Amino acid sequence: MQAELAIVDALQSAGVSPEKARAAAAAVTKEIDHRYEIHNRTLATRGDVESARRDIEALRADVTGKVESLRADMYKMMGEQTWKLAAIVIAAQGLVIAALKWIER
Repeated sequence: MQAELAIVDALQSAGVSPEKARAAAAAVTKEIDHRYEIHNRTLATRGDVESARRDIEALRADVTGKVESLRADMYKMMGEQTWKLAAIVIAAQGLVIAALKWIER
């Protein structure tokens, strides 16, 4: 309100009519209030930032745990596949040996 009165006084001393000076000061004050409203809605407070940090840390811990679990599952499956591949190779060698013995007859 004090700023609005200062604007009215400055405009009146510059020769603006009192009605126009009050209207201009009211418009400026309304625009300033509108901008403060926008800033209050869009700018993050320290509390907002801290809350976001905590959420990110919780998410990071959750993702890290899931990645570790996935990694363990992957190593287990790789081990199983290695044994299956070894069995296939041994079976193929057995077939080759059997075929060679059959051809020798």
